[in-house]
Amino acid sequence: MFFRTFAAVLLFLGTAATLNAQQYSVTGHIPLSGDEGWDYLIADPSNRQLYVSHGTNVQVVGLDTGKQVATIGGMKHIHGIALADDLSKGFITDGGDNVVVV
Repeated sequence: MFFRTFAAVLLFLGTAATLNAQQYSVTGHIPLSGDEGWDYLIADPSNRQLYVSHGTNVQVVGLDTGKQVATIGGMKHIHGIALADDLSKGFITDGGDNVVVV
């Protein structure tokens, strides 16, 4: 009896998850230069910019134009980027120096 109830719950949860799953599709491409490694990216919808970690730099891309508008450099090995709009600040993790750059 327990097995049937457990199996029914799993089936229900799997069906509910499938019905609520988001459908994503590629709507365009933004070419970026460079041959260093890529890591994380984050979109800033309020400023319409995309921040892409790329080796030793963060490339800033205008979301409306798809063009690179700035580069934040001088680091050794960038991983993640976090934005705090309420503070007007961004944070970049530099794994090469084991620091967070503001």
